[in-house]
Amino acid sequence: MYFRNEINHYMVKEKSLFSEFNEVSDSEWREKVIKDLKGKDFEDTLTWKDENGIIHQPYYRESDIKGDERILAIQNAQRIDKGWELLENLDAIDDPLADYLFNGKDQIKIKASNSYHVSSFYYKNKGASIVQELSYTILHSIELIDTLTENGIRVDDSIKNLKFYVSIGNSYFLEIAKFRALRYLLKYLYKSYKIDHDPTVIGVGSKYYLSHLDMHTNLLRLTTQGMSAVVGGCDALYLPSFDVFGKSSEFGKRMSRNIQLILENESYFKNVIDPASGSYYVEKLSLEIVEKTWSHLRGIEENGGLIKHIESGEFKKEMNQTKASRLSSFKEGRVMVGVNEFKNPEGLDGDLNSSENLSKEIAG
Repeated sequence: MYFRNEINHYMVKEKSLFSEFNEVSDSEWREKVIKDLKGKDFEDTLTWKDENGIIHQPYYRESDIKGDERILAIQNAQRIDKGWELLENLDAIDDPLADYLFNGKDQIKIKASNSYHVSSFYYKNKGASIVQELSYTILHSIELIDTLTENGIRVDDSIKNLKFYVSIGNSYFLEIAKFRALRYLLKYLYKSYKIDHDPTVIGVGSKYYLSHLDMHTNLLRLTTQGMSAVVGGCDALYLPSFDVFGKSSEFGKRMSRNIQLILENESYFKNVIDPASGSYYVEKLSLEIVEKTWSHLRGIEENGGLIKHIESGEFKKEMNQTKASRLSSFKEGRVMVGVNEFKNPEGLDGDLNSSENLSKEIAG
């Protein structure tokens, strides 16, 4: 809080430098934009709706977040330290609840440990949108904590030993907002158990959004993924090799490591605390993701919870609908560089048998 108070004091001081200029109201901004559109509709021309149901505006102003206590709560839930742990390898993720739900185990087997894992991959790789991914991750956490409690493990020990492995997609600003929203939602969840604890969030580059066609384009995707996770406030970061759909080469692993080193030492991301704080766009996105996630997970919880939702087939139905909509948008013109636009016929091609690859489905 001291850091944020200092920043706010500095911003107030900076504003005095511009006091000689008249402020432009929101209505004046909009009137000017509409005039410049010369008859075109503002909403149809300049706004767009994403797969989460969030409508993105062409510009955001201080009035979009000023005085909103919910925005302040999200800001206060973020990390107050800087830097992140660079992971060259990803340890095996032991998630007994996921094993039961997705890997064919006939029961949930849990034993006392100093580390319990929750992974959003299971949901992201099945096609979940950002809101769905966060919703299922929170519901997954609730089921796991309750199962640990039923097995005689104290709630505070369960929560303090949780680690969250979160997939990173390619929608840069949305992914930043996703990490910020997740941290707030987890702290809110912890408070419901009367636990005050900072969650450990590990960002993991998602293979779902990587291409097996012209795999060097994955270097761009991985850089975007890494930047969004770091700006969003991950505690640690792992990026797979750009040629992961072939046989990951040492060169590929080195390049993924170098992406993080460049972000850390040449772009100085490690020297900034909560770099997204105060961005009108990202703060507003974070709030909208929180609200839509909360609404989505409440609906599932009120109908019996996550396990029932999956076992009843409702989860599969929802994922099929999301994937169908997404693939349709790509086929109708949404650009994925190197996959449905700007293809390089001489590009490095990888394994065509991956079931986790969105770009294979688009291309096919």
